[in-house]
Amino acid sequence: MTLELAAVGLHEYIWDARINLMFVKDRDGVFYQIWKRVNDNHQLSFRDALEQVYGENLYSAHDRSMKYELNYGGSNM
Repeated sequence: MTLELAAVGLHEYIWDARINLMFVKDRDGVFYQIWKRVNDNHQLSFRDALEQVYGENLYSAHDRSMKYELNYGGSNM
């Protein structure tokens, strides 16, 4: 393997890691907040908990994906 090829691979890895970080960062927190609300109030649906988390603007990096799920979610939650 040439040095140039290794450098290209390293740059590709770094960009991939940055993109994944943008989309994954705090996602576990979103799911935890939804789980906690559904678990605390067994009458609450996933959709209702998602609306609460979205409404509180706790994770602004994921607002677009939460809004999309609320508007276009295909399942009957």
